[in-house]
Amino acid sequence: LRHADQLVRGDAVALDRAALSDLPLDGLGDLSWTSSGVRSSAYGTRRFLTPIAELSIEQVGKPEAEAYQRFLDRYQDGWRNVFDPIALRVSRRANGLGADLTVMPLILGTDYRQLIEVAGASTIAPGAGDPHDALIHAVFAVDRQSRPVRDIANFATGMGLRVDPLGWLGSSVAVWADPDPFWDEFVRDSDPSSFLERAFYRLPVALRAESNDALKLAAFLTALRAMAEQSAPGMTTWETRTWRDQGYVRVGPAAGAREAAGDFAEGALYYAATPDALLVSFNEDVIKRAIDRAKAPPAVAPTPWLGANTALRLEPGVMAMQRALGRSFDGGLADAWTGRSWSNLPILGEWRQRWPDLDPLVVHERLFGARPLCPGGGAYAWNADWATMASTVYGHPGEPKDGPSLPPALADLARASFGLTFEHDGLRARVELERTPPSK
Repeated sequence: LRHADQLVRGDAVALDRAALSDLPLDGLGDLSWTSSGVRSSAYGTRRFLTPIAELSIEQVGKPEAEAYQRFLDRYQDGWRNVFDPIALRVSRRANGLGADLTVMPLILGTDYRQLIEVAGASTIAPGAGDPHDALIHAVFAVDRQSRPVRDIANFATGMGLRVDPLGWLGSSVAVWADPDPFWDEFVRDSDPSSFLERAFYRLPVALRAESNDALKLAAFLTALRAMAEQSAPGMTTWETRTWRDQGYVRVGPAAGAREAAGDFAEGALYYAATPDALLVSFNEDVIKRAIDRAKAPPAVAPTPWLGANTALRLEPGVMAMQRALGRSFDGGLADAWTGRSWSNLPILGEWRQRWPDLDPLVVHERLFGARPLCPGGGAYAWNADWATMASTVYGHPGEPKDGPSLPPALADLARASFGLTFEHDGLRARVELERTPPSK
């Protein structure tokens, strides 16, 4: 860090300009002093480096050339000489943000290939999937004639099912989680992960597969029950129940099989075949609520899903649950943010040791034109007890804190909607985020 003291103290303008002539770097171009320090006509300043695409580069090292050639080969193999236009539109509205991204076409080896194949020619209708006030609601377009779906049907037929197992399947499949007292217990439990393992059979989660042929669906369910009773006789009980004149079935372990059922001894699987769908859930109340909605006339026209092939909605209860659970059930997000926050501590400690009378953050900004930020929205301060820099929200490795698992920008997120549409060999992805209105 040559001349670092002068840069940090802010008196770089007092340096002898002749001192720049012996810098051991070629290609710097003309050097000059600015309010932000040294400026190179070739590379710019510490605050704004010249983009690589704008540099005049005539020679590169052999490793650089080989790495670029590997990238070029993989890129061309993926796109097969097709131009890859990418467009993004970001919109802002009251208490919310939206984004609309189009990539056209997708590369041949895209990670979305399986979703594209499953969706086939099918699309999600505005009212598909039983839209309601679920905590999480996902809907997928399904083409019964697509190769992945046919593979599943062929596998089921090979297992001994004597009817076309998916001949009744419509154009969409949905999965959702309903608001339920179960989630209050989940949040209050000292070990949420263990709670899910113990009480999974009470999950207020449902699967809804659209049906376009009630008779074929009935034949499939009859054949499925016959196969289950033939392969494991006496292991299950099948009980027909009724709710609002709609029949549904409870499948549970038989009395002699309860001991072997373990945690599922008190549980059951419920399903209902309605005129337009097959409903499946571990939770009987979820089935009943779905029947209630099917019986009730629609109050308003359903809001279209954001995607024509895949869609997801998250309601306020999910966000509140995530904030309540925090680090206990965040999929490692908090650990990732903690690691990013702590990665700034060593260099900040170095600056404090070298310039103890100055703020390490200011020192770093003066040297490199950027101030280290804590991803959790905290500040960095000196911890005298541990003689180290620390984050106010994540602490330091010797004394960690349970900081937030979401960045501050998402802390007040109320609901979110996502959608994917596969069109013209490309992908359109949409996102709408709604923030909680500020309290008055």
